[in-house]
Amino acid sequence: MATVWNLVWVEGAIIVEMVALVLTGLFCVLVTLGFRGLLSRWLDELDPQEAYGVAGLLGLGFVGTVTVLLGLVPGFLRFAMIGVGALVVVLAGLAAKKHWGGVFAAKKPEGLVLGTVAGIALMALFPLVASQVPSTSLDWDSLAYHLAVPKLWLEANQVTWVQTIHHSNFPFALDALYLYGLTFAGEFGAKAFMFFVLLLGARALYGLARRWGAGDNAIWAPLAFMASPVVLWESGTAYIDVGHGLFAGLGVLYVAEMTWRLSKEESLGSLPWVSAFCWGLAMGTKLTGLQTFAVAGLLFLVFGAKRFGTVIKPAALVAGVALVLALPWFGKSVAFTGNPVFPFFFEQLGGKGWDQWRADIYKNEQQTFGVGRVEVKADVASSNDLNKPAAKKRLDFFQLGDAVLGLAYQPGRYVNPGQTVGGGFPTGAIGFVTLLSFVLWAVSGKAGPREKFILAWVAMTFLIWFFLSQQSRYLTFLVVPAAVLVATGVGRLKLGKVLAGATVLQALATLYVLVNFGYPMQFKVITGGLSPDSYRKAGVPFAGMAEIINNNNEVTEVALFDEVFGFLLNKKYFWANPGHSDRIAFEKMASSDELVDELKRQGVSHVYMALMFGDTASRDRWLASTGLIPGETMSEDERNAMLANREVAWKVLLADAVKSGRLTVASEPINPRGILFKVQ
Repeated sequence: MATVWNLVWVEGAIIVEMVALVLTGLFCVLVTLGFRGLLSRWLDELDPQEAYGVAGLLGLGFVGTVTVLLGLVPGFLRFAMIGVGALVVVLAGLAAKKHWGGVFAAKKPEGLVLGTVAGIALMALFPLVASQVPSTSLDWDSLAYHLAVPKLWLEANQVTWVQTIHHSNFPFALDALYLYGLTFAGEFGAKAFMFFVLLLGARALYGLARRWGAGDNAIWAPLAFMASPVVLWESGTAYIDVGHGLFAGLGVLYVAEMTWRLSKEESLGSLPWVSAFCWGLAMGTKLTGLQTFAVAGLLFLVFGAKRFGTVIKPAALVAGVALVLALPWFGKSVAFTGNPVFPFFFEQLGGKGWDQWRADIYKNEQQTFGVGRVEVKADVASSNDLNKPAAKKRLDFFQLGDAVLGLAYQPGRYVNPGQTVGGGFPTGAIGFVTLLSFVLWAVSGKAGPREKFILAWVAMTFLIWFFLSQQSRYLTFLVVPAAVLVATGVGRLKLGKVLAGATVLQALATLYVLVNFGYPMQFKVITGGLSPDSYRKAGVPFAGMAEIINNNNEVTEVALFDEVFGFLLNKKYFWANPGHSDRIAFEKMASSDELVDELKRQGVSHVYMALMFGDTASRDRWLASTGLIPGETMSEDERNAMLANREVAWKVLLADAVKSGRLTVASEPINPRGILFKVQ
């Protein structure tokens, strides 16, 4: 990974030059400027601040989409990146004369607005810092696949199918930006993109709220947006939910405005096009965009039923343009797996490298989040019945209220890890102000067509979320329309001052949460008090072993068991657990020799097994069964039970392989966090 830190000692002080932030920021400025000019036909009707914010967001999404589309050509990815980068520079140059003055322009704040701007600046400091320090296990998916897949594509110089990381088939319009960040500034350059997405989104919401009549109160929109815990936390990581939320949230705001204009028999202007661009990228960043898009389309037809002849044309335009923009992602998934939404809907659409058993594992894991799911039949899947799901569950609809409250402040059951026992982190909460804004507008009696459309969309998308997978970050898009409702509600609602006060409290609560979730250590890294390497090793148990593997010249490819942070490796690797893919047919293996022979046949030189997960007693019995430590071994009943369960049978096979000498320890001394084995 490229280094982005230049430490210069000046009179005993360390000056930290955050090269990554500057380079990524420059890239985002050029994209914003270039697409402000390219899309001026549709953006000129918007508020100036809104136009630049939306231009930047759309431009980044378009850049990611085109890069991946061209990168599908074998050996062409780096040439595609150079070409797209050059195009961005050309577009920026063409737009500079007319639009350069507005890139950084902003009205000078005064009074209460000045205090609000200061609060926004303070909040922005936290994700800025987080983006410039190494991700830890708290950023689980950042390391697992958001950064890892682009790194693998760069190594292959092509956008490829990553068999054992099914996430590589997800829409990657924003993840694709990490190709550029990793190339010119490493991990920090990649993560910085989400920080600038936050700023662009805040600017767009400010302008939109001002255009909707909020006036000086429009400043509450970016404050409410950034005050959401999940928004502020994720903007310092490589997660893309904030960007996806902005595309979907802006999309529904523009459709709501279209509904309002039609009710007044006004021209829609460029709104259908801008909405279509947003929806296309909402579907191009996350598969949940399909659900939110479908709900918005249905509601648009319902709200415009009395004017169906007038409604159908803009509806068709939005749907057509949006689907065309999203088509590359679904087409790529079809080409690689045969399923446009892989790995979902396997029962109906199938999928390469997958089967019903793995589909059930994935579905059941998605449904462990939240509340209201009651197990009605416990049934362990066995090697004799591979298509049988592990458990049947039903939803208790009366838990819906608990789901709402949990999202507001401590989404312990809506965030990894430990979601089944409420062990998740409060950084995943969407925030109580988001929910409060919907409630106050719903009971205010002042909701017009725009607000009613938004509230209907929120209700329907929330119900879909409740019935599918109750991960709180899947609802990040709710924060976007809520932020605008806060800004317009401060001046229009009787309880507007309450809404403003609640927003300030939410901002303070969010800062409190972040301060207590590692930010003091991140500031220490930024100021030179702690090295990035030490910070990483303290926050990622696998980091030390990754260094050992990278320095081992005998490693050609390593199979990772119970470990997904392969991003830290500079060696070839794959996720080996049976639930990730069918690369290793565990269900057909009856002995450890068969497993080791298959690993050798595939060119795998080493096996790494993480030992941090599960209870200490089970770990020690497994180690004793390998002969590596003295003590109580796995009983015959325990062995047989594990062998009958396809999800964990591999543990017995690995233990037997170590005991027989087919796998030998390649990392001394024995580490309770994990062990590297050499395939003999």
